[in-house]
Amino acid sequence: MDIFLEPSDENFWVYRRDVSVKRLRAEMVSTSSGGVPHLNPEGVLLFKAGAMREKDEADFAACLPLMQEKDRIWLKQVLERTRVERDHIYVVPPDHDLASRTTVRMRDLEGHPLLLGPQGTAFRSDLDRAADRAGIVLTPKIELDGLRLIASLAFEGFGAAVVPSAAIPFWLVDSDAFRMVPIEDAGTREVSVARRRRGLPSAPARALQQAMVDVLRAQSSVLRGVHPSSAEEQR
Repeated sequence: MDIFLEPSDENFWVYRRDVSVKRLRAEMVSTSSGGVPHLNPEGVLLFKAGAMREKDEADFAACLPLMQEKDRIWLKQVLERTRVERDHIYVVPPDHDLASRTTVRMRDLEGHPLLLGPQGTAFRSDLDRAADRAGIVLTPKIELDGLRLIASLAFEGFGAAVVPSAAIPFWLVDSDAFRMVPIEDAGTREVSVARRRRGLPSAPARALQQAMVDVLRAQSSVLRGVHPSSAEEQR
């Protein structure tokens, strides 16, 4: 049994991982025959969407066909919205000036030291372009080679960092060691498969590429920050 502590009130249920997600409490919470209040399936599945382990996928498959259409639509809309908003996350210590914000924009990062990758690396270049569009220059606290290292240090409270939402493990989402603040205007992180101009990939290479595309498409409805390109865009 999981017991959730939520920032809700008597009228509204509030999603604790994103307080901008609210719904009438009467629509989200039911009471068992024994008088015990419990979260309805759409709320439970919303929490499970951040993990999507094998058992979570089984729960989605079992519950979705039994849910009312209005609840399926609500869940789909929330997952789509939070997935877009959380492409880039500002990870900060709990005592950071911006830790209490529900969202930030790139211009809000001006003057705040960041754990950053070296200039010229792929993700750093994405962030520098977003900063340039906002009219600011990012301030490095230290430059480190490796997004995983940067994320790990931010999770442990050694400094603030911008990381892709997909880089935050589900078991850390509710950690008290840091705060996650979605960045509204940082854009999306693009990851592609490069190939030589001349010559076609081998059959095994083409099969592997297609398998990666198929897996990403299958998981994109529930994984944060994953937006596969369309078939036309891949050509």
